[in-house]
Amino acid sequence: MASTTAGTCFLPADQGTDALGDLVSVSAEEVVVETRRGTVRIVGDTMVTAKEVPPAHG
Repeated sequence: MASTTAGTCFLPADQGTDALGDLVSVSAEEVVVETRRGTVRIVGDTMVTAKEVPPAHG
């Protein structure tokens, strides 16, 4: 996860949803993403996948 960048989409395993937004921080324990709904903290070992997506057009 340490090489991920802003705009990365995260899918928490226990929530069955994604957290699309700006990547705020990455640590061994969690990633923090700022979404439209607010700040989302995702525990690292619940991550299923992550990928970089293009910025939203606005």
